[in-house]
Amino acid sequence: MPKIRKQNKRVKKKNNRNTRKKRTNRNIKIPVVPLLELTTETEPGGNNTITEPGIGSKIKVEDLVDVSEQKAGIISIVRDLEGQVDTAYELKKVLEAELDATRKKLSEESAVRAQLERRIKSAEEQFSLIEQLRQDISFAEQERNRFDDLLARTRQQLKVMTGERDSLAEQTAIAETHIKELNSDKTVLEARLMNLKDRVSDMERMGAELADARAEIENLRDKVADAENRAADLHTHLQQQQAMNNDLREIKEYLEKEIKASNAEYKIARNELDSFKKAICDIRSEATETNGRIRHRYLRPGKAAKLRSKPNR
Repeated sequence: MPKIRKQNKRVKKKNNRNTRKKRTNRNIKIPVVPLLELTTETEPGGNNTITEPGIGSKIKVEDLVDVSEQKAGIISIVRDLEGQVDTAYELKKVLEAELDATRKKLSEESAVRAQLERRIKSAEEQFSLIEQLRQDISFAEQERNRFDDLLARTRQQLKVMTGERDSLAEQTAIAETHIKELNSDKTVLEARLMNLKDRVSDMERMGAELADARAEIENLRDKVADAENRAADLHTHLQQQQAMNNDLREIKEYLEKEIKASNAEYKIARNELDSFKKAICDIRSEATETNGRIRHRYLRPGKAAKLRSKPNR
């Protein structure tokens, strides 16, 4: 751009000089002496003089010779100036053609530059999107790590609760077997009680033994009631543990689903990041090639125009 402006200034200066020369050529007035109207006279000393009628002034022949020589010199100067003016006009046409070509190239270069600026702007927007994706990926990784820790703790709690459940199940099985034994003893004792009741009328002497049997039955009933209460408590506790296990299982399934979704989002974000990096590399390579082509095309013609303008100074 600076070289083209210098060339334009030089062309304008040359055009101004040519116009000035043309004006001077047009404004030159060559004194024409009407020779037919002049009359020669011979002075007493032998010198020839020319008298111009109507004015009464006398002009020497030597002066007329000098005037004709000056006229011939002026005419030759005018012809040289006209040749220079023609040359300047031809040079002006050539320079104007080069200027038009240079302006066309500049318009193309400005269009390419605007396109590159738009692409650079889009690349900057893509860079901002990449930074946002990096932040999202880091956040997703943090969430995934947090879910992994939570899943590990949940698995440990589930393992502990499973052990407690197994121990409670064993205790419940033992209590149920004990209850079955007590129920069998109860049936046996009830049978014996019925037999004893039937034999009370006949066997008064067995009253003490019957009282002992009744006391033993009452004791066994208390034991059975206590065992049933313990079995009910164990059953309630087992149901609570089962509900907690179901909740933990649901939490585990939910966390596994969240981890799978996070992994899928992570893979998608990584693929988008790779595609953005590839697009940016393509844009940079294309911009480098475009700059090389612009330098190769436009810098050398500027130097040639500069070399052409030097001899015309």
